[in-house]
Amino acid sequence: MVFKRVLVPFDGSEQSAKALDIAATLAKGEGAELTVLNVAEYVPVPGSPTSTIYLIDQGIAQMQELTMKKAEHILAEHGVKAGLVAKKGHPADEILNYAKRQKMDLIVMGNRGVSGLERFFLGSVSDSVAHHAHCAVLIVR
Repeated sequence: MVFKRVLVPFDGSEQSAKALDIAATLAKGEGAELTVLNVAEYVPVPGSPTSTIYLIDQGIAQMQELTMKKAEHILAEHGVKAGLVAKKGHPADEILNYAKRQKMDLIVMGNRGVSGLERFFLGSVSDSVAHHAHCAVLIVR
């Protein structure tokens, strides 16, 4: 199977860096279009003053910028270019929606290793994406 459009959800973790390494190698070898997606989980604080919300938004934007710089560094090591996209929201929902809207062929993502009771109550982003994606999903451990 040939993958032409590959999405890599990237949060800066070791697992997401491994996933980006694999996706960059795959994209380079197959000539696939690569997109790196960072989703900041945004939980609005009810009743917060506007200035507090502004500061939270600024902090999120700065963290996403730093995370994307890390992704750019990994991509440069592979000699691969990619589209970089930053979103706010629930990670699994944003990943699934983006992948479907952009007609991605493959999602390559890390597994955070959530286990046992925590997975039962919270679920995991990689599990949710794997179960609900319209395309192939490669989970890197």
